[in-house]
Amino acid sequence: NDIPAAIAAATAAANTSLALDDRDADAHLTLGRIGLITGDHAQALDESETALALNPSLALGHFVRGEALAFLGEWRRALADFELAMRLSPHDPQIWAFEGWSGVAQLVLGDAGAANDWMRKAVRRPTVQPIMHLFHACTLAHLDRLDEAKAAMARLGALQPDFTVANLAAAYPNAPEDMKTALYDGLRKIGVSIPDEG
Repeated sequence: NDIPAAIAAATAAANTSLALDDRDADAHLTLGRIGLITGDHAQALDESETALALNPSLALGHFVRGEALAFLGEWRRALADFELAMRLSPHDPQIWAFEGWSGVAQLVLGDAGAANDWMRKAVRRPTVQPIMHLFHACTLAHLDRLDEAKAAMARLGALQPDFTVANLAAAYPNAPEDMKTALYDGLRKIGVSIPDEG
């Protein structure tokens, strides 16, 4: 896939929509999501807040703002947005992401039990992305449920056989240090090698 071309096309389409109507919440949200993809979390925050000012009930807007806040290190505010997204759209196609990122937030904030409650829900969703099984494995490892953590990693391997921890770093190159610490510490507990550590 030509990701840069797709980003350029989506940016152009959003800007065209905004040229016609600068109160188009969905177009602002598209620019916010592009900010997440490109690592411009300030843009993601600004555009998602603009979208929410226009449409406060936009569940995906709260999720995007939550992710932006998370990557800016504001995990408690992020968690509030993730939970509000779930209340606004409990049957959303992206509900696994709302739940899973609530789990990541709780893990970073030091509550692995609450994190696991969210992760268990997320990984049972039929549309869940494989990466959530890694997040779940890390959470289980923090609870010293190491056999279950290894089983979660095995599910990830079955779904995405070519996955490596390097893929995680590539998927979230701008992840905040507290998120990387929480995830990598969990992986170490189950014997997974971390990039640059041999």
